[in-house]
Amino acid sequence: MARTAALLGGALLLAGAVVYALTGGRSLPVGPASGEAAFLSSHWRLPIPPPGDPPPRFSAIERSLRPESCGACHPVQWNDWKTSLHARTMGPGVAGQLVEMRVNDPATAALCLTCHAPLAEQQPDDPAFDPALQRQGLVCAACHVRRHERFGPPRRDGSVDERADRTTLPHGGVTRVRAFLRSEFCSPCHQFGPEGLALNGKPLENTYEEWKASPAARQGLQCQDCHMPDRRHLWRGIHDPDMVRSGVDIALAQDRSRYAVGDEVGRSRRCSPSPRRGSATTSPPTSPPGSSCASRLWTPRD
Repeated sequence: MARTAALLGGALLLAGAVVYALTGGRSLPVGPASGEAAFLSSHWRLPIPPPGDPPPRFSAIERSLRPESCGACHPVQWNDWKTSLHARTMGPGVAGQLVEMRVNDPATAALCLTCHAPLAEQQPDDPAFDPALQRQGLVCAACHVRRHERFGPPRRDGSVDERADRTTLPHGGVTRVRAFLRSEFCSPCHQFGPEGLALNGKPLENTYEEWKASPAARQGLQCQDCHMPDRRHLWRGIHDPDMVRSGVDIALAQDRSRYAVGDEVGRSRRCSPSPRRGSATTSPPTSPPGSSCASRLWTPRD
């Protein structure tokens, strides 16, 4: 049996910190203003109610809730969305689970759809149910369309007022709301309540509460500052290797100078927030509660 100094490999479970980036020094006050809170409460009624009849002057593309219709005029955002997990919230894994769940636990199945496919037209029991639209998951309209009115964030200069007669603009222009820049905008789907699914007493979706307890919140940084940089619709997170590498340092150290064939090389490794992107951190979204950063490596056996 030949001796070798090579290591065959190991398993690494990350539960270190994804670090919030400082974006040009912009920050928001802690907590939404009363008007923003009222907007969020109304905007995020889930599932999202049917939009009703569109204005008579709307063209077919203006009436449409399909993301490809939005992409006709917003190609950058559409192409970003297509690469994101938001476009795969009704992928085969979720869809497959829902088939059995609709039979055995229809209430929970309906609850899952309120975030994975939240439009009324994506609900199987709705008269206007559109199976193709449901398969597209979390579409543009879920965040941006209510009763055929378009909503979005302020302009980059912070202004919200429309600068033209909205009746002359495509789909009647856009209502600009500062709440689109707040972490609270993301929380309806990225934070389970007390009755939500939990493991070891921790909600399986606890991202908003983790953010609230982080240095990022104290600095006024929001989810969008890191996960939608430059307003890109990418939502990169723990699933993206580059995002993880940019925010986490992994240190690997031997616990002795020599090893015999088949020896286990240590029991744990250290994951820590990277100083490259600041000190504000959150835990990886939807990671199992109590997970840790650890690996085990073994020398190979011939």
